[in-house]
Amino acid sequence: MSSDDVNPVVMRVQDVCKSFREGDHSLEVLRHVSLDVVRGELTLLMGPSGSGKTTLLTIMGLLLKPTSGRVELMGHDVTDLSEVCLPALRRRHIGFVFQGFNLLSSLNAAENVEVMLALQGIHGKVARDRTMELLAIVGIQDRWHHRPEELSGGEKQRVSVARALASPAELILADEPTGNLDSKTSAQVVETLRQLAHEQNRAVFVVTHDPGLRELADRLVRMRDGLVTCEKASNGSDHLVSPADELVRS
Repeated sequence: MSSDDVNPVVMRVQDVCKSFREGDHSLEVLRHVSLDVVRGELTLLMGPSGSGKTTLLTIMGLLLKPTSGRVELMGHDVTDLSEVCLPALRRRHIGFVFQGFNLLSSLNAAENVEVMLALQGIHGKVARDRTMELLAIVGIQDRWHHRPEELSGGEKQRVSVARALASPAELILADEPTGNLDSKTSAQVVETLRQLAHEQNRAVFVVTHDPGLRELADRLVRMRDGLVTCEKASNGSDHLVSPADELVRS
């Protein structure tokens, strides 16, 4: 899959539904969700627990297939690709930042980042130099030799962001990246993600419960009961989406 430098849309979700079987019943978690995630923007996805945010993020990360609808990555339909193809696409095009950091406890900060570079066949001095560049971008280069247990929550999350950036991914997906952090550190981490979107022209999509982060977003998407209910652009305007609107969008 080649990069599309003209089209700013990195991921397009079109009319996506997702249902899960629970015994004899079907639980509808996503209902005709459509949205675009574009380069150079930090998009926040907010909504109450159970609204479908995590399910949508998992589908966008190509870790779960929708029941119906279409998912496009870099202009290509990836909805029905086989599990053989998906890992390579995720490594090349999608970076993940997790609430739980997911750092390897036996490795120091730099080594946790170098793991991602090693997956791309980058080793030795080139990998070490690139790692220090990434740690500098997120403001933690002076802590490179510390293991996770020696780092604060905010520092661990910054290492997690640097690791995501070690991939060439055009799309960065973050699942509650500030859930374990205080409000000041949360704002710093999300500001770092916003700068990365703007300065590196990546698409950054963050799921969060924290209303204090709204002002940092270029675009705010709200969900409720499996529907996208509101999109707020960087100019402050709101686009309300009713369930009826969602059912006819494609």
